[in-house]
Amino acid sequence: MTQREPAFDTSAALSAISDSEAITRRSTAPNPPILYLLWGTVYALGYLALHAALFRWAPVSLPLALTLFAGLTVAGAAVSTVLGIRAGKELRGASSRRGMLYGLAWATGMVSVGFIVVALLRLNLEPATLVWLASAVATLLVGVLFTAGGAVFLDLAMFLQGVAVLAANLISVLVGTSPLVLIGWLAACAVLFAGAGIEAHRSVTGARR
Repeated sequence: MTQREPAFDTSAALSAISDSEAITRRSTAPNPPILYLLWGTVYALGYLALHAALFRWAPVSLPLALTLFAGLTVAGAAVSTVLGIRAGKELRGASSRRGMLYGLAWATGMVSVGFIVVALLRLNLEPATLVWLASAVATLLVGVLFTAGGAVFLDLAMFLQGVAVLAANLISVLVGTSPLVLIGWLAACAVLFAGAGIEAHRSVTGARR
């Protein structure tokens, strides 16, 4: 009497494939919760300092606010670069290069924004106009990098949250240099903090799309 082979469990196979895909994606993509929390903090502190300096609701000078924002941005870019490089550290080939190049994109992009701000300073613009333009450029870059990251790592949530950052930045651009510009700034920060929570939940549950 021959022993029957166990039936092939389709659901178990699909579950194993899904788990493997989730592990691979977590290995090749930068840590999204940390990235969102990092840039949400950088921009929230930076924007609040700039707004306080411009509209004088706190004892913060504009040079101090700009220095604070610049320092936070440099630190954020450095951490983002490390995360991108580490994302593909344990892998070889295209996956490793993808993580490394994405991390370097953050660093080169932020350095470019720094040079743009320096160029704006040389134009002797009104402080409110200078801050408005510089913040629009910087937030535009962050939104584009997140949407690009979502496309590169096939992460729809990351892509959509990047789009939301771009939409919030558009609000700031349309509002202009009035005190209400803080609404758009903080909306972009809220998107980033929400993204941190969403990605942390996804990391725990393994619910990767």
